[in-house]
Amino acid sequence: MSFPAAHALLIATGSYTHAPQFAVPITATDANAVTAVLRDPQLVLRLPAGAGDAAL
Repeated sequence: MSFPAAHALLIATGSYTHAPQFAVPITATDANAVTAVLRDPQLVLRLPAGAGDAAL
């Protein structure tokens, strides 16, 4: 199964104006790492043809 027109949306919030106690600045680094994995054809899962075609 291939996804020639697939898209991914990553949202990372590392700081909050009204709740600074919840600030987690590492989230931007995490989002960048996930982006790198999704863009790397050696790391992204490629299912065999027909593997995802089962009806639910």
